[in-house]
Amino acid sequence: MRINNILNLLLIGCRIFIGLVFMFSGFVKGIDPLGTTYKLIDYFNAFNLGFLEPLSLAFSILLNMSEFLLGVGLVFGVFQRFFIWMVSVYMLVFTPLTFILAIYNPVTDCGCFGDAIVMTNWQTFFKNLVIVAILFPVFLNRNKLISSLGLKKQWVITGVAITGFLFISAQTYHHLPYIDFRPYKTGTFIPDAMTIPEGMPTDSFTYSVMYKKGDQLREFALEDIASIDSTWQWVETKSKLVRRGYHPPIHDFYFTNNEGENITDSILHNSSYVFLAISHKLNIANMKGLEKLKTNFDFSRQHNYNFYLATASISEEIDFCTS
Repeated sequence: MRINNILNLLLIGCRIFIGLVFMFSGFVKGIDPLGTTYKLIDYFNAFNLGFLEPLSLAFSILLNMSEFLLGVGLVFGVFQRFFIWMVSVYMLVFTPLTFILAIYNPVTDCGCFGDAIVMTNWQTFFKNLVIVAILFPVFLNRNKLISSLGLKKQWVITGVAITGFLFISAQTYHHLPYIDFRPYKTGTFIPDAMTIPEGMPTDSFTYSVMYKKGDQLREFALEDIASIDSTWQWVETKSKLVRRGYHPPIHDFYFTNNEGENITDSILHNSSYVFLAISHKLNIANMKGLEKLKTNFDFSRQHNYNFYLATASISEEIDFCTS
């Protein structure tokens, strides 16, 4: 009897652990639905599925909510058999998929934990193998797991989880995430986040060269180049990343003015106040938002503060909206 109790406790522990992983994964992505949207667009482009891009936001919310809901089901013992089946199907689909992503590496960051924990595709694949190993005995003994909650309470918990998740996703879609894991979160000193600390490792590469002679194509290591005679013709030089070094959290902060001049340093190292507004496309921006933007612009001019507008709009749209 004691052994059976221990086994039951282990099964419950495994079920709750997997549930916590799914809840965490769904939550950290759910508080930044646009982040998952951009990651899905990367995947769609990598697999030539660009026609799905207009649906990426809807897919983002549904994917994140499904993960969170699966986690809630396992942690609280809600509709256990159903959710254990769903988690098993989920892992059956995504584990082989992550293996393919690890081999071909079309997108370097899997995005499975959003910006909270950045993992490579191989790390994601091995993480999934661990989850599958823990899930396997839970699936085999799913009929032994009996919920202590009544049917009504299980539906209430499910409804609250769905409603709460959709509310949070809607709020963070229109505003900043409640918990911000992104590189540009409030309080970040951008110049420090762009630098590599002293002593941190850098990317390490191996190099080789391709040469051909007639129909023969051969790859040589750099140290063997001296042995190549003049009958071989150079084709290309190849590099392979063997060890990834430290990459600063912010590596894409770069601005140019209308003349194409780099003005990044003048923004970052200005000793006075600097206003930086960002609008993807001014011609589709909200008019009330533009009115607030104009108010801030007028305020900065009155006090001789620098005001910058970062946008992908063409010059005519900028002149029209700022006139």
